[in-house]
This record gives sequence, C-alpha cells and structure tokens, in this order.
Amino acid sequence: MLFRSNKLLSKGKKLFERLGFKKTSVEDIARKCGIAKGSFYLFYKTKEELFADIMEDLEVEIRGEIIRDIFSRSEERRVGKECRSRWSPYH
Repeated sequence: MLFRSNKLLSKGKKLFERLGFKKTSVEDIARKCGIAKGSFYLFYKTKEELFADIMEDLEVEIRGEIIRDIFSRSEERRVGKECRSRWSPYH
C-alpha cells in the first residue's frame, strides 16, 4: 500500500510539473502509476489532496536542506576559527 502511495506522489509530482495542476487529471496520474482511476480514490479523495501531500513533502525536503546548510556553515565557521586560533602567530 505504501509503495502505491509513494508512486502516486512521485508520478503526480512529475505530471504536475510537466502539465500544470489544472491540466493534470486523476486519470493521467492513475495511468502513469499503472492503476485504475478508481484505485486512486483508495489513497486520495481528490487530486488537490494529492497535491497538498506533494507540497508538504517538498516543504519537509526544503526545510531539511536549509537546516543542513545552516549546520554546515556553522561547522565551517567553527573549524575556521579553531584553525586560525591554533595557528595564529599572535596566540
């Protein structure tokens, strides 16, 4: 069941990117996933609900990237300061 849901998310995302939200139909998404249109509704009530899940996944991904970037820069500054203080002739 999880595999199908993940497939709906990934195929739905690609279709929304390529065709746009308005032009992408539930039938298009189901066809890309290799399931019947009715099976789509076992996972989502509407394509809007699928789109909301895709946006939520993207938000989590972007937040993760931002946090990794912040910590990576923080670590770079810490190591830089440590090296400068250790090897400084004025220390």
